[in-house]
Amino acid sequence: MARKKDQKRYYYDHEPYYAKICCEGGTGWPIESDVSQRFLLKWAREQIFPEYATILEVGCGGGELAIELAKRGVKVEACDLSETAIRICQSKNPPENLAFFAANAMTHKGYPNPPYDWIIANQVLQSIIGGDRVFLLKRMRENLTTTGTIVVATMLGVPEKFKEEFNPITFVNKTNTRFFADLRMFAKEIAEARLRVTRHIKIDDHYRIFFLERLP
Repeated sequence: MARKKDQKRYYYDHEPYYAKICCEGGTGWPIESDVSQRFLLKWAREQIFPEYATILEVGCGGGELAIELAKRGVKVEACDLSETAIRICQSKNPPENLAFFAANAMTHKGYPNPPYDWIIANQVLQSIIGGDRVFLLKRMRENLTTTGTIVVATMLGVPEKFKEEFNPITFVNKTNTRFFADLRMFAKEIAEARLRVTRHIKIDDHYRIFFLERLP
């Protein structure tokens, strides 16, 4: 499948949803609906990072995870495709060690201060289709330090609520906004991106978190 880097044109754009959240006085994506976000928030609270560590979050949404990570005293940069999401993040008065910015992870020419010791993407990959998924993994690898870690939280398989719109031939839903990779497919993508799994956490039947490092 040809690469379609323009996320706003070809992939699911959360901008209308964040605009609705903003109009209703909300502060971000409902945490109770995001099982991996809840896990990552707990994980962040338990971490002790070296003071020189740098973190990039791709697809930061309302900024909850980035803000929690910044409390650990490290430098955090966080981006999202939705400009409204970034305005919501900036309205939370982030500390000096946290910077939010709008960016398309597929076409952005350069992150502010690469390489990063940690790159985190929570439920981003499932909205990227076909070969673009490997492209995004490679982009993260390119911006990672040689000893750094990529954390990918993603959906695998087909949850019950999506079964009616799942196409078993293309692994894409009817609106071409979600890709239903299975574990075997994702393992192949990781290898193609020259990454390897160092830790794998199964949250439930369809959501998992992978800790990845660079292959030489």
